[in-house]
Amino acid sequence: MPLIGIAVGRYVGLRFGALAVYIGAIILVGIGVHTLRETLANDGDAGVLSLESVRGILLAGLGISTDEIAVGFPLGALGLPIVAVLAAIAVQAFFATVIGILTGRRIGTALGRRTSRIAGLAAGVAFLLLGSYLHVERIVVRTG
Repeated sequence: MPLIGIAVGRYVGLRFGALAVYIGAIILVGIGVHTLRETLANDGDAGVLSLESVRGILLAGLGISTDEIAVGFPLGALGLPIVAVLAAIAVQAFFATVIGILTGRRIGTALGRRTSRIAGLAAGVAFLLLGSYLHVERIVVRTG
């Protein structure tokens, strides 16, 4: 799914140039704000989504795919090399999953919820900072 976002972002980047970078930065800031809002609002509670039904699996897949497309768009708009971006995403996803599984086995439920909340806050701040950086960088490049 990030590949679709990258392809759309690349097309928009080629078609609209600098405007695509601003749009990508705004999307990243929006993802950051949304992630922070959801993390703070959920208070560590798990949702009622069950992966034991077809409906639950489809909804989870749709949510993850939408996030990946949204993250891929700014990467494509920036004109980053597709193979390198996909490799970085794959490596990051692999290590994050392995670390999550190993850590989850060793900690209790209460600590797991706190850790999940910290991870959500860190992800939200990272997206927010990256989007802000891209926006400020574009303004500095344009004026400089």
